[in-house]
Amino acid sequence: MYKIAGFAGVGGVLLAILSKVAILSHWNLESFFRLLGLTGYILIISSVAYFTLLLMNKLYKREAVRSDY
Repeated sequence: MYKIAGFAGVGGVLLAILSKVAILSHWNLESFFRLLGLTGYILIISSVAYFTLLLMNKLYKREAVRSDY
């Protein structure tokens, strides 16, 4: 799952950059590239949320082990 979330994050960054370049360069199908940018932002947010929840889960488990002693 790490790899999937990592690839989704990197892919999201690439889509967002492509969208920004297309908008600033006034390419045709500008609305399509805006949609790609939105998709990229969603992928970025999803991967950050996954890694944040994973970190919180690890920290919670570590605190639960410490409190048992």
